[in-house]
Amino acid sequence: PVRMTTTVPTQALGMLNSDFTVDQALQFSQRLEREAGTIPRNRMALAIRLVNGRGATETEIEADLKFFESLQRDEGLEADKAWQVYCLMLLNTNEFVYLD
Repeated sequence: PVRMTTTVPTQALGMLNSDFTVDQALQFSQRLEREAGTIPRNRMALAIRLVNGRGATETEIEADLKFFESLQRDEGLEADKAWQVYCLMLLNTNEFVYLD
């Protein structure tokens, strides 16, 4: 018998809301600050490299910068919390979750 790969909504919600994943996102954001400093572009390039195992494209960095800025501007998040949310988003991307 063969079991087909499936994804159900509760899996995605578990990844976004579990204490473990949220804590890992916090630790990841702290690592980025230690290793890449305070320049957002450098942090994002490192984050994408660590999560995806490849270098970031300029298009990805620009889109991520806009997302990060919107977290602060539209959602009213402080920088530390915005970095945690950004890292949580990266840990939930298809490229991270699934192996091709």
